[in-house]
Amino acid sequence: PFTLTPRQLGSLVDPKDPEGLIQLGGSEGLAKRLHSSLEYGLPARRSPPRRTQTGVSRISSILSSKIIDPTSSLSPPVMDLGTQEDGYYGTRVTLYGCNALPPRTIKSILQLMWMALKEKIIILLMIAAAVSLGLGIYEDTRTVYHKDPDTGEMVQESKVNWVEGCAILIAVIIVILVGSINDYQKEKQFQKLNAKKDAREVKVLRDGQWAQIPIENVLVGDIMSLEPGEIAAADAVLIQGHGVQCDESGVTGESDRDKPGSSQESPAVTGKVQLSPPVISAMEHAPPDPFILSGSRVLEGVGQCMVIAVGKNSIHGRTMLSLQDDPEETPLQAKLNILAEKIAKLGSAAALLMLIVLLIIYFASWGSRDHGDAATVVSRVVNIVISAVTIVVVAVPEGLPLAVTLALAFATSRMVRENNLVRVLAACETMGNATTICSDKTGTLTQNRMTVVAGQVFSRDFGYGTEDHQEAKADVAKRSTGPVLPPPLRDILFEGVAVNGTAFRDAQTGFMTGSKTEVALMEWVESMGSGDCGSIRSSKTILHMFPFSSTKKRMISIVQVPSGGEEERGGGGGQGGRKRVHVKGAAEIVLDLCSSVMITDNSGQGFLDGEEQGESYRKEVLVARRKEELLGVIDSYARQALRTIALAYREVDDNEGEEDGEKTISVTHQDHIDDQEEEGEEEEEKWTKNLTLVAILGIADPLREGVPKAVEACQNAGVKVRMVTGDSRVTAEAIARRCGILPPQTSLPGASQDPATQEAPGAILEGPQFRALDPERQREAAAALSVLARSSPEDKRILVVRLKELGECVAVTGDGTNDGPALKTANIGFAMGIAGTEVAKEAASIILMDDNFASLVRAISWGRCVGDAVRKFLQFQLTVNITAVILTFVSAIVDTGDQTPVLTAVQLLWVNLIMDTLAALALATDPPTPELLDRPPDPIVAPLISPQMWAMILAQAAYQLIVSFILLYVSRSIPGVQLTHSELYTLTFNTFVWAQLFNEINCRRIDNRRLNVFAGIHRNPWFISVLLLTAILQVVIVQWGGQAFQTVPISGAAWGVSIALGFLSIPVGVIVRLIP
Repeated sequence: PFTLTPRQLGSLVDPKDPEGLIQLGGSEGLAKRLHSSLEYGLPARRSPPRRTQTGVSRISSILSSKIIDPTSSLSPPVMDLGTQEDGYYGTRVTLYGCNALPPRTIKSILQLMWMALKEKIIILLMIAAAVSLGLGIYEDTRTVYHKDPDTGEMVQESKVNWVEGCAILIAVIIVILVGSINDYQKEKQFQKLNAKKDAREVKVLRDGQWAQIPIENVLVGDIMSLEPGEIAAADAVLIQGHGVQCDESGVTGESDRDKPGSSQESPAVTGKVQLSPPVISAMEHAPPDPFILSGSRVLEGVGQCMVIAVGKNSIHGRTMLSLQDDPEETPLQAKLNILAEKIAKLGSAAALLMLIVLLIIYFASWGSRDHGDAATVVSRVVNIVISAVTIVVVAVPEGLPLAVTLALAFATSRMVRENNLVRVLAACETMGNATTICSDKTGTLTQNRMTVVAGQVFSRDFGYGTEDHQEAKADVAKRSTGPVLPPPLRDILFEGVAVNGTAFRDAQTGFMTGSKTEVALMEWVESMGSGDCGSIRSSKTILHMFPFSSTKKRMISIVQVPSGGEEERGGGGGQGGRKRVHVKGAAEIVLDLCSSVMITDNSGQGFLDGEEQGESYRKEVLVARRKEELLGVIDSYARQALRTIALAYREVDDNEGEEDGEKTISVTHQDHIDDQEEEGEEEEEKWTKNLTLVAILGIADPLREGVPKAVEACQNAGVKVRMVTGDSRVTAEAIARRCGILPPQTSLPGASQDPATQEAPGAILEGPQFRALDPERQREAAAALSVLARSSPEDKRILVVRLKELGECVAVTGDGTNDGPALKTANIGFAMGIAGTEVAKEAASIILMDDNFASLVRAISWGRCVGDAVRKFLQFQLTVNITAVILTFVSAIVDTGDQTPVLTAVQLLWVNLIMDTLAALALATDPPTPELLDRPPDPIVAPLISPQMWAMILAQAAYQLIVSFILLYVSRSIPGVQLTHSELYTLTFNTFVWAQLFNEINCRRIDNRRLNVFAGIHRNPWFISVLLLTAILQVVIVQWGGQAFQTVPISGAAWGVSIALGFLSIPVGVIVRLIP
């Protein structure tokens, strides 16, 4: 049984309690209590690792593994990690929970209906309808006569006065029910998207093998990997690490960086290693912090930690549970809500005016005619109130927020299918306004399928497929260097690639996982016979590691050489233990750090011929002439669009750096972080002096299929594409030309020019050049810039700031931890779903799930589609609002009888259902069309209603009003037209509805560029379904609505007139579009 409760484990981190960890026996004692292992992690489902007595036990690790037992080895287990659901970890999950939060509770349909029922307007309408129902029932108990408007005779009223009140109540319930169902579906849709948004994989050690598992499957006791860019998936204790720095400001609110001290590196925590008095004294005043808080960002260093709290028991989990509120409004929703309030106020004013005028007219006529008994008077007043309140219901455009919500829900769900995972809804809207894209190269414009295809290793050249590297295969290196190099140099090459990287082979899939550049290098040396790079790495004792820095563009690992150093000229005796420094990075940067180069003497002609000609080698000073030759090699690779990487090494005495031994421990003290950072910089520089060049390698990364077309589509859409890359200027230029970012004959300014005196920055600059300009010149440069090479994440952030200052709407792609500021600063941040770090994904608005630039172009289309969908609905609804309010107001006042408007309360509620819920569903679900990318982007500050939209709204409203008034007041004077009062009102109502249906089709286009409003209508089944459903229901209402809808059946000729007059809305739209 487990001996620690979740509460006891939680008390270790909240607040942080190093003393409590000491009392538990440090990380080893904690592991025992959690039935875990610091070496193997949690056991997998099948048998644990089997030990044999032949060889050396090795555990493949990101960092290092020490020799555990010189007489034992570990045979690979059969991996079956299982999940918490299958019962294998049932007891652990039952006690400590799983690493997932309970989903945010969404409101049920009944709750949503109850919320809608509490709206003041709905309450007022239902009260009036209830009074009308009561009066109707009362009147049906009496015999009442009224004057027939057609014959003028007094006729007995039918006993159906209760129907109107009942119909209003039913109509209100239907409107509420449909709206509530829509809201419920929207909530469910966003819940699914949020679950997908939070999904990611975490690297854990199970049965001694590293594997990627879903974040929700992380358990208490798991050994978890820490790398730069990771976001801690759970609360944990650091068990080993190299310079781990965490940013806990997002968790604790403190801005200082936190450097956890490993509970094994800080022996006072474990209590097993005797420390010198000064160190113990220092720790008493500033105890080390071995705790990793969930949600904190790993800024630097690599390490391993043991999970002690997951899910709702973790710091981050408790925080997120307390913040599970409704999502914030997007900017477009906020704009529409403001507009809806203004329209509602105008509609309410019209309704109030109508109420006052109708009441004045009604009571003013008392002296001229008999108004019946008190019940009749009250009934008439209630009907007037109902008409006025219904005007308010119609005028309040509650469909506007619904339209944008539906458009966003539809777009975000479809975008997931097209590899765009929207994390921030506002980005879906803003993307349509993007005017420029600052794109990474690797993995976005290229395939991120890297292969070593050329190189110079220990001064020997090899190459394959470099003239047309898209055809290069991963197996080209099988014919390369291994058999030719002398064993000592081959071992240096293999070791340098294996230990100076963090990529690893996933135990479940068998494939390499990690940086694609590192994967390419490891696959290259493995194909040459190095054996498993993980085994090489685990057999070495890594003394220190400086992870890859996007600023310095290099990575450093220092390993212990157990016996013998580098051999000189084919021989060389062994000597005492030494340290070997391995450096990997951008070719020209590493070359600048080298003072010598290793030369192999061989009479062979080529590097790939596989014939061993000899094994003598020597180290030579890197003279200027030789350096120029190597720079020429780098340049030749770069011009073939190859990424150039250099490897170098250096051997030093074992005692070098020992004077800094205590600094390694003090790095965990929070009070000295600034000093430690400076010391770390100095120490890193110390190891990179007088390096010996090992290799210069060219790595091919083919262009993604469809990227040139996607770049061209952006340019046609008025969106400028800029490439921001860490590659050299020459490589960047070659890729940019292939993509179409740079035209074939772009004139480039000389790289040797002084940026401070350069007259006009050109289409391509390097990061240091751009950085050296003052802000004003940077803005000038940014306007003309197409490619920023050799750039750092800070250069990218500055570029984004300058572009925004120029009024651009900027979209940015990023994948690294240091890209976070640029992604946050941009209007829209795109993180890479495959190659991106968790920090980059959290900072981004949208995640490109396939890391493909073409998917980003699809996001632009969807962004514009969302904006257009909302404008389509806005144009449609305002037309209905204006027409319905004016028609109801005028017809009620002009009617000299009972001041009855042509559109009754139930009819208006039906119109309200058409124009709000159904129209929103139809117009908000139009998929994007290619034509969306044939126009420039709309400015962010552009008004919601353009002048062209106002012209269409007013023209359609004017046409509908003219037709309605002609039918009401002119048609009966036309010879041959014989319609009763009820038929005339029914005909007018029917024509009004059909005009809305055809205007709905007309509103599918809101620009004047194309006249065909039916184009692509077949691609939206929602639109067709809504249109057909509305038409069918309208037929039913007119022919069989009877007293409930106050309609009478009309003839086929009248139907023809209604549909024909409604269809004329489309020619009216064509005429408006033809007007300049």
